[in-house]
Amino acid sequence: MSGRLASFRGPSTPVASPVRAKQHETPNSPSRPSESTYHRKTRTILQELCSIAETWEQLVMHDGLKAAKNLVDARTDLDNDIAALSNKQPRSKLVGPRLEFMDECVADLDQVILKM
Repeated sequence: MSGRLASFRGPSTPVASPVRAKQHETPNSPSRPSESTYHRKTRTILQELCSIAETWEQLVMHDGLKAAKNLVDARTDLDNDIAALSNKQPRSKLVGPRLEFMDECVADLDQVILKM
């Protein structure tokens, strides 16, 4: 088997001039003065797109997630408090203030959507 793989190591017979490794030419990197207007326009559009994506991520991941979490937490708290009453009348206002807070959370989510 080592005989079959010998061809991968180099020439099978010695030659007077060794095989030269091909030198790969590195392409010239485009410098800013040699860029065309298309390159500049594309770069500008890509930078603007990157900025928009970062702003969108900030809105969704921070503001939107916070408002959605508050809404879910308020609903869960209300459900837990109602279940804890077990057919008794509450001694204080329970539902009204929670619903007002949930409405504020929904308004916050609407604001996030409008910002987008």
